[in-house]
Amino acid sequence: SRGRKVLSDGERERLLEAYEGCGLTQKEFCRREGVNYHTFVSWLGQRRKSRDRNGPSHRSDFVEMVVPFGSASESGFELDLGGGLVVRTGDEDALWRLIERIRG
Repeated sequence: SRGRKVLSDGERERLLEAYEGCGLTQKEFCRREGVNYHTFVSWLGQRRKSRDRNGPSHRSDFVEMVVPFGSASESGFELDLGGGLVVRTGDEDALWRLIERIRG
């Protein structure tokens, strides 16, 4: 034996679900659970491909929002999201709706 663990589909799915909510890196999680890192990454890739083909198995929190863009003037509003992403609008209500959506 090469020291391999054979996991059932249910055990594999349990590990993938546990990883999603744990806040650890993939390597940290694998070390903690005693799972080969490369095998685990392969499982994640297979799961992602399956979801891409069959649609997501979970509800997406992404909501498209169109924020009116006014002319850049003193009466405009600006929200700096970091990483070079800035939202500018002349509509204060739209900006507050965006902020509330971001806060969740």
